[in-house]
Amino acid sequence: MDIFQIARIILILVFFILGLWYLIPSFLPKKLLPYKWEEAKRNKMISKKLLKMEREFDDKVRFFTFWFQIERIKKQKSMWKRPEKMP
Repeated sequence: MDIFQIARIILILVFFILGLWYLIPSFLPKKLLPYKWEEAKRNKMISKKLLKMEREFDDKVRFFTFWFQIERIKKQKSMWKRPEKMP
């Protein structure tokens, strides 16, 4: 075996590995959910009704955008809450 055959074998192996690296994820199911949603689901901060809505909602991007805005409003509302008067 001369150096050209070795280089050819190495190139074929590199392209084969790159091809597998590119193609294999396309066959696996993708679960593209926001990290905050997953965290809230783990901490059981999401109701069963909301989980059902998420499964049935066709436009996931719009659903999660709406959910993020509601969470932001809740957070702002709690930040601006007036402290109770001291007796």
